[in-house]
Amino acid sequence: MSITFINRATRGLVLLFAFLIPILVNAPIACAQDGNQNQSIASTKGAVSAKASGPKFTEYRGVSIGMTTDDVRQRLGKPKQQDKTQDLFVFSNSESAQIYYDEQQKVYAISIDFSGKGNAAPTAIEILGQDITAKADGSIYQMQQYPAAGYWVSYNRSAGDSPVITVTMQRIPVPTN
Repeated sequence: MSITFINRATRGLVLLFAFLIPILVNAPIACAQDGNQNQSIASTKGAVSAKASGPKFTEYRGVSIGMTTDDVRQRLGKPKQQDKTQDLFVFSNSESAQIYYDEQQKVYAISIDFSGKGNAAPTAIEILGQDITAKADGSIYQMQQYPAAGYWVSYNRSAGDSPVITVTMQRIPVPTN
């Protein structure tokens, strides 16, 4: 399987849509936090709870949001493809990851793909701390924001007998005034 940097544009769109679709579909989103109480993200389709202590998914193979390019490459090895803004790592025929870097060469997003039957994909419970009800076609999607941690995490499983599972974590942009 040959993966080219044409996929970079596709991955960029996936990240964009992973961020925008929940906002457009579930708008408005309201966040509330009360001391050590649970943080709730309420939407017009229901509520999703995330413990105020932080997200369950905090790193991938030792790589986390904010790490430097050099630290990532030291932990994961030589990327299959690399440039200033992203690295592509292929770990097997069923697992790959793209690491995205900001202007300071620090990780701002991680997108992991698991494909094929019998892949080692984590479950939604392992990533988000909760089970997600599948749609009629078997697909699932859920995103949780963790403002205190400074990033969001999404879990997406396609429909079909051999689903593709994508786990994404991305830094929440800090508004500049």
